[in-house]
Amino acid sequence: MSYYFDPTYAADLKLLNAAVRSDDELANVSNPTEDYVRERYTSWNGVSYDVELRGYEADPADATDPFKKAYKQTIADAISYRLLYYSEHHGLKQDKRRQRSQEYFESFNPDDFPIHVFKRLDLFDISGVTADDIIYGI
Repeated sequence: MSYYFDPTYAADLKLLNAAVRSDDELANVSNPTEDYVRERYTSWNGVSYDVELRGYEADPADATDPFKKAYKQTIADAISYRLLYYSEHHGLKQDKRRQRSQEYFESFNPDDFPIHVFKRLDLFDISGVTADDIIYGI
């Protein structure tokens, strides 16, 4: 499988938040994050899995340019979110209220993205869209 986002390609690195461009974990996070984004828009049609994004192709070279731009930026935003917030969202937390103090352990879910991360793909999302919707503008 070919990946759209290449963490060794300078143009793709520029899409990332500047604070994570040289992160040691970038190479380890990029492909699984792209897999997650793709699987978010994948469904089973009874015979095979379909990626329900207009313009998506298994080979990135065959994808439309507007789609590639939106898809790569979405992946970059998701990677940036994972790398920026991973260290801040887990570990021992302390809650102090008046004279009481409570400690608890909070774990980070790496797939719990804010909804704005996927907004660029809204125009390309065809899940639930029928041929009549496209033809008749329903």
